[in-house]
Amino acid sequence: MTINPQYAERDTDFFRRHERSLGKQKLGESGAFQQQTVSVVEASYEVSLEIAKQKKPHTIGETLIKPCARKIVKRVLGEDQLGSKSGFQKRVKEVAPNAKGIHCMIHHFALASKTLPDELCKILEAVVKCVNFVKALDLNSCFFQNLCRDMDSEHEALLFYSKVRWISKGNVVNRVFELRGELKLCLEVQGKDDLLSHFNEVLWEPHLAYLADIFELLNRLNLKLQGKDRNVFHLMDCLRAFLAKLQNWQRKIIAGNVAMFENLSTVLDENEDHLLDP
Repeated sequence: MTINPQYAERDTDFFRRHERSLGKQKLGESGAFQQQTVSVVEASYEVSLEIAKQKKPHTIGETLIKPCARKIVKRVLGEDQLGSKSGFQKRVKEVAPNAKGIHCMIHHFALASKTLPDELCKILEAVVKCVNFVKALDLNSCFFQNLCRDMDSEHEALLFYSKVRWISKGNVVNRVFELRGELKLCLEVQGKDDLLSHFNEVLWEPHLAYLADIFELLNRLNLKLQGKDRNVFHLMDCLRAFLAKLQNWQRKIIAGNVAMFENLSTVLDENEDHLLDP
């Protein structure tokens, strides 16, 4: 205890907890410790697989499984396990008193990306309803798959939307945009006039294209904020660069230039008479 006298009064439970914590970490290429996340990814995959096996809407992960998991963790581990005063941060500071705690930038970014204008929220809700209709029954999924094959489409299936993985918004919307013609025909054949009504709106396609572009850009930014060797300075540089792009894009939009939004630009070129509301 002469090397670390600050731990002289610690009980054996403290050192056991510390040993278990180190056991869950591994050395990266740089020699720094990295927390393993493999088990988290595997758990997420297993939950998604069970939902698919039961042929339930994928959104049940957000509406049922996630709240239940929170209650289980709260009951088993207690409310303060992740708190800064009595949870994880406190335990870290017991080992490294000079460590500073910050809120996860990716988490804040994800929350901010959920804020959409009402008009675009309606587009997203319509997309989710259309996807759920096709994916809810095997018969509908098979029909849509065969339809895509007959039309020589690049893709043959839609993607499920899950609020548990917010990044899935971009993937789902982009896939619907790519298969919008096939999806419209499918709804026509199935007689789903309530869903088909969205496709017949004048600005449906430009708004869908714009939403797909926005989510694609946000997904790219999110991926830049993840991975090994990412520190707070790298994250801040990425965010500053993205904010600068937003200001530049705003100036271009005012000037009538939407070339940075690939899908929207394509739709407007194909439908010169359709104007996207500001």
